This record gives sequence, C-alpha cells and structure tokens, in this order.
Amino acid sequence: PESIAELGHFLQQLALGWASPGGCVAHLALPWSLQAELCDPAAAPRAAAWSVAAPAPPLEALDATLDRLATGRAAIWIGHGCRHAAAELRAFAEAARLPVIASPRAKGVFPESHPQFVGVSGAGGHASVMAMFATARPDTLLVLGTRLGEVTSFLAPTATPAAGWIHVDVDPRAFAAAFPGVPGLGVVADCRMFLAALDARARATGWYATRRAMAVPSLGRPAPLAPRAGDVRPAYVMQAVQTQVVDATDAIVMSEAGNSFTWVNHALRFAAPGRYRTSAAWGSMGHFTTGPVGAAVASGRRAVAVVGDGAMLMNNEINTAVAYRADVVWLVLNDAQLGLNQHGMGALGMTPVETQLPRTDFAAFARSQGAVGLTVDTEAELAAALATALATPGPVVIDVRVDPSVPSPILALRIKSLSSQGASR
Repeated sequence: PESIAELGHFLQQLALGWASPGGCVAHLALPWSLQAELCDPAAAPRAAAWSVAAPAPPLEALDATLDRLATGRAAIWIGHGCRHAAAELRAFAEAARLPVIASPRAKGVFPESHPQFVGVSGAGGHASVMAMFATARPDTLLVLGTRLGEVTSFLAPTATPAAGWIHVDVDPRAFAAAFPGVPGLGVVADCRMFLAALDARARATGWYATRRAMAVPSLGRPAPLAPRAGDVRPAYVMQAVQTQVVDATDAIVMSEAGNSFTWVNHALRFAAPGRYRTSAAWGSMGHFTTGPVGAAVASGRRAVAVVGDGAMLMNNEINTAVAYRADVVWLVLNDAQLGLNQHGMGALGMTPVETQLPRTDFAAFARSQGAVGLTVDTEAELAAALATALATPGPVVIDVRVDPSVPSPILALRIKSLSSQGASR
C-alpha cells in the first residue's frame, strides 16, 4: 500500500486470510512515506469481521474412507493440522480400534501413553513406527493435517501403505506432495469436521461393529536413569524435563532445531495438545531461542525452551524477555559444538569440519542482561536448578554442560534411511 486509503484493501485481505481454515502467512511491507504519515485513528481504515466456513466432507468421501479402513491393516497418521481435533480423533480411533502415529509437531494431539499410540515418526522418532511398517504394514493410512514432509516421514518408501492413502487437509496441495507415486483419495476438509462426520457415519451404519482390530507395537517409556558423575547426558535432561515440567506444570515446551528437537521429539511424552511446539518444516536455527518470549507473553504461561549452544549464540531474545518480564526458561544443552553436524559427519565417515565452538558461559551471559543465570555441571545439580528456574518469575537461563560424545537419536535411523534410498536408486 502506498497510502492510508489503500491500506484498507490490504487489511481486508489479511482479515480473510486469518479467518480461513488453517489461517495464513503474510508479509505486509509499508513504504517509508506511509510509515511516516500521521493517521487519525477515527478515520483509519478497518477490516470488516469475517468468518470462513471450513469445507464439509461429502458423504461419498466418508463412505469411501470407511470402506478403505474396514480391514484390520489400517492406521491413522496425524500432523499439526489435526491439533484442534484431539477429542474427535480420540473418539474415532478408540471406537475403530485404529493405531495412531504422530508427526513431531503433533505430539500430544493423541495421548502418547495411550495403548493405541504407535509413536512419533521422523526426526527423533520412535523405532516402534518403523517396526509397524516392517511387521504389519497397513494397507490403508488415514493422514490428517500433515504433508508428510521430510522431517515427518524421511520420505522413506517403506513408510507407505500397501494399498493407498486417504489424505485429509484444508490445502489440496498437500495431497501426494511427499509420495507422488502412491495412490490415494484426497479430501479437502477441516480435520475436526471430517472426524466428527466420520464418527457419525460409522455409528449410523454400524461400521464400528464390523471392523477388525490391529495389533499395536508397544512404545512404553524410557528406562529411568540414575544420576552419574561427569558431564550430563541429554537423556537425563529429558527425564528431568518430563518429570518437573511436562508432568508437573502446564508450561509450553519448545525445542530448537538440531540435537535439541530430536531429543525432545524422542524422549518427552505429552498427554494433550497445545503443550509442544517445534520447527519441522525448515529446521531453522534460532527459531525457538527467540519464540518462547512471544509464547509466554501471549499465553500467560511459562515457556520452557530446550536449545543448543550454537542456536543460542546465533539468535536469542534474553534482553527482550527481561524488558517484558516474560516467564521463559532456556535450557541450553551446552556441548561446545554443533552436535548434530559433529556426529552426523562422523557417522557418514567424514572428518568433522568447523563444528567445534569455544565454550560459552550462558549463565553469565544471562546475568549480564538482567536475567537469572544458573549453571549445571553434573546430573546431581539438574533437578534443583530446574526447580529454582520454575519458581523464579521472569526469564531464567540454565546452562547445562552436556556430554559431547552422545549422538542425537536421529542419526542412526536417518543415515540408514538415506543409505537405503540411495541404494534403491
């Protein structure tokens, strides 16, 4: 827009985008002439209120879905787009006795302790997911609210159904975006509306009574770790976060790209949606060293971010958190290296290059900006540091000296996947 008068048109487009199912992403660039212009608030352009109805699934799509899910070999694969449909998902999955797989960004949409939960797929995911594909490959997969992108599926040919997909999304561009060679049925619909309508149709036709159940691989929880001497193990950090943050508070948990998000994806278990955020599409470092400030201020809840030292050096908003007294805890996995690169290059038989970092004192860095800074050198110190951070108003940085020799949970599975795909070509 080049004038205040033109601004109203753009505001209306934004209002329509915000009201649409799935929302929108927008960038509004104001020229300097418009930025500097004075505007009378009473005469300022305003966007009219809009609501945009999500597309309703047609009856033929519901019947086709039930027909394809009728065999015992079927499962549900959910993504972030299903986050508002947790109740409807659980009702349908339990009544249909269908196993459920979650993308990293869908952790908690279906309870991770539920006996029908297979596990998390993709980066930092669980071996139980690939075990299901290897031993009891589904004929049909009902995919809800995910494009099945690289971080979610590794684009692995083995992570596909034997017969085909039923893919539900508000954006038809999601259909076959990741696996163009596998046939399927695309349904343009809101996941919540689709599942509610599917449940109603299944009850009306008596479908639930005819469906056979499918065995679900057991996920379970990691074996408890006792504290040891020396540098802190990342798995021990996750155990403490599970007990003191996930199970004992309503804090929002966020994980940074790199080793951090693979550890959190793999080790933490959530029972409800709205507790976990991570960046899966691009994996841009610095996203969640900054994002917790906005999350804490907007939600009124504490945000706990698990981040790496490389990301914290690249980008952070400790100073902003101090200015706004945001209740943020940064848990820095400080191994003085770019750990995912270090271990990944080594696992591929390469000599790691430019992966080592001078060790930073992030507790002192936090205190220099007015935040609370805590240092954890051993596993015996971690619980007390977390308890202090969670009881302290405002921003806190916990600098945890983690064992640099422990690789991320993603590496073995990811390299095996890449190698097999390369061999298949």
